[in-house]
Amino acid sequence: MIGSSLSRRGTRIVLPRPRGRRLPDSLPSMLAASLIYVLLQPALLVLQAVAALFATFGLQQVAAAGLGSRLASLGPGDPVYKSVVLWTLTGVVPDGLAVSEPLGGWLHAQWSGVFASPALLPAGDWAAAVVADGGTLLAELVARVVGYSALLLVGAALLWASRRVRGRWLLWLGAAILAQGVVSLVRVVAELSPHDWEILGVVHVLSKGLRWTPADYGMHQAVLPLALSVGVLAGLLVVGAIALCCWPGAARRGGWSRLRRVFGADARPRTAGRALVAAWLMALLCLHARWSAADELVVEAPAAAAPTAASEPADEAPEIAGSTVVAIQGQAYRYTYTVNGQRQVLRGIGYNVPYASRSRAWRAQRYDRDFGMMRAAGFNTLIGWDEREFDDLTLDKAQQYGLGVVWPYELPADGDYTDPAYCAEQRARVIELIKRYASHPALRMWGLGNEVFHDMPEQGRPERAPAFAEFYANLIDEAHALDPNHPVVYRDSEDVWFEPLEQALIAHGLEEPWVVYGANIFTPRVSELIRDWPERGLRIPLLISEYGPTGYAPTDRPAALVSMWDMIRQGRDYVLGGSIYAWTTEGIEAIDRVYGLVDDDGEPVDGALAAIGRRFATVTRRPCELAACAASGPPAERMGSAH
Repeated sequence: MIGSSLSRRGTRIVLPRPRGRRLPDSLPSMLAASLIYVLLQPALLVLQAVAALFATFGLQQVAAAGLGSRLASLGPGDPVYKSVVLWTLTGVVPDGLAVSEPLGGWLHAQWSGVFASPALLPAGDWAAAVVADGGTLLAELVARVVGYSALLLVGAALLWASRRVRGRWLLWLGAAILAQGVVSLVRVVAELSPHDWEILGVVHVLSKGLRWTPADYGMHQAVLPLALSVGVLAGLLVVGAIALCCWPGAARRGGWSRLRRVFGADARPRTAGRALVAAWLMALLCLHARWSAADELVVEAPAAAAPTAASEPADEAPEIAGSTVVAIQGQAYRYTYTVNGQRQVLRGIGYNVPYASRSRAWRAQRYDRDFGMMRAAGFNTLIGWDEREFDDLTLDKAQQYGLGVVWPYELPADGDYTDPAYCAEQRARVIELIKRYASHPALRMWGLGNEVFHDMPEQGRPERAPAFAEFYANLIDEAHALDPNHPVVYRDSEDVWFEPLEQALIAHGLEEPWVVYGANIFTPRVSELIRDWPERGLRIPLLISEYGPTGYAPTDRPAALVSMWDMIRQGRDYVLGGSIYAWTTEGIEAIDRVYGLVDDDGEPVDGALAAIGRRFATVTRRPCELAACAASGPPAERMGSAH
């Protein structure tokens, strides 16, 4: 009875509140709980690993069933961005549960599909979840969080069950396991580096959602990681507080109230009791950290990848004295891309640099550095976005280094394409551009329009999209009549808004090889898009006009980038090639910090540039030379690719 009163003949007698049990009385329970906690560690680690594996298996099933694209099309929000998040979230492949010897070896021999080899365990670990090499950072983080959450659930369940058990040992055991889960969650958030936060999508949200420029991002770069970490940890505390309040029996006399009395005013002596409990928890957690690091996922080392078959033609820079004739020949999803009669596979690189305000001398020097590195790596084409960054100097330097240029022209997404005067203005600018640069030998294609349908205001898209598609069909028809020597490519955000353009091109009889559909895509869905292209009904060539793996740590990005290129080459009959996004981390958008291959000093930011260079090289060597690069070639069998 917490507090009561008796009345006798009008006199109120208040009985004193009984004090809680002194903390020394709980020492036997604490010692018993400590022993049980130590003995339970192998089981807790197995539980955590199994929970993480279930999470990775569930995410893999979402990807295997193609649910990512379906879920992205449901509900509000941009379907392209939702698709990217879902594909990134499912980017992990479970290998199995690894258990230490001797039990682990027997389990692996009996059920190798469920239990991974004990040899994969780090020294001293008892059990761990093993995933394939090359998973996305977000998917691996989710798996870890699910594993830690399993500990939280066990600890909370023990606290709740302690209401019905005599003695406090179950209370202390639940508190220890709960603390282990909380500390693990705090640690995984605290260990995220600033670049990890960028990879996880912060820079994408700020750049695409809030329209932050690189300058805006730079102003807040120093405080963003700290603010995000504090925000996430505060969110965890809030969720924990809500859970404590809502837990069944939390308001009644039970496990939570007993724990509160240990730390609260009912405990005597209060300060010493709190210090002893804190020291006890810290000692157990330090022991746990010393025993094992099995609360981390184990990433299986990649196997050596076989090089791409040498079935593609050698791609030497063609001898060009005057203007180029770029042709795409063929029909019915069998096309050949040639430059002055020489067949090429378009190996592009996105060159979205902020150099327009610099002097010609400075730009010439920077072009020498960048274009020399590009050509050495095996690229043969520049693709740009902002026409203000391209001029005769860009073309001259590109030609000097044997690089072609897909000239960009921005067709504003918010333009009124139902207005004849506005359409005439855009048409006049494009015609002027064609007349000025059509004869330059570095020119390869006209990149007229980029993600126009995607960037249209959502409310007005049903009316604006058909009007733009009609304008675009008329524009490219006139452009080709003026310059029949260079194809035209429209670059779209994946293929989500494919239908308006398809209908307009078919209506105008423009299912011609010189019309190219470009898809900008940053997930393994590129394989699905390429596979299904002949079934879409538009008989024109396909170009993956932007690609780059989203959500991969620097150590995993090289293999993921190579794997995406291999996916692109699976559709070599009708896919002209692809263009990596982007060359530099210091580009015109903040997201270039994640996708760029080199920094502002021209230094590779990771192994991606070298890896893609090696992969490009394998398609131009003779078969007898391929074995030499097999050992050094980057792993490209991840993300579901095949050669």
